Amino acid sequence: MEMSIMWKSDDGTVTDNHPLNEWSRISIEAAKKIGKTFENAQFTKENIIKAGFVDVVEQRHKMPVGDWSSDPKMKELGRWNALYFQQGIEGMCLFLLNRIMGVSIFPGLWNYHILMICSGRMRRCKFMSRKCDRSFLIVKFILTMRCRQ
Repeated sequence: MEMSIMWKSDDGTVTDNHPLNEWSRISIEAAKKIGKTFENAQFTKENIIKAGFVDVVEQRHKMPVGDWSSDPKMKELGRWNALYFQQGIEGMCLFLLNRIMGVSIFPGLWNYHILMICSGRMRRCKFMSRKCDRSFLIVKFILTMRCRQ
């Protein structure tokens, strides 16, 4: 299972310049800076086939963030995802921007304010309201039967 970190929506509420996707691009850049990647989801099937597995099937599912889904199970999943994201966003911002991207929080309040503005912009994304951004992430499940002999 792999999850894309690029946010999507079917109704156009989440665009490429939406704060969530801006954050995704910062995260991808930070990961590259330390020799890692957050882009596994788009290459997982391809890499499993290269490793010698056959009969590889990829299943893509939308994982809602927020309570916008009409399906009761997906609505509950979306609420939990929104809670997880909203509670962790400041820590994610502080770690990636401070430790990896080098934005200092100590020499002056200005840099700390940049970090708080970044996390605040994402917190303002409407996950739990009637006018919510109908955001979701793509989760991919890769199924395979056996390894090539």
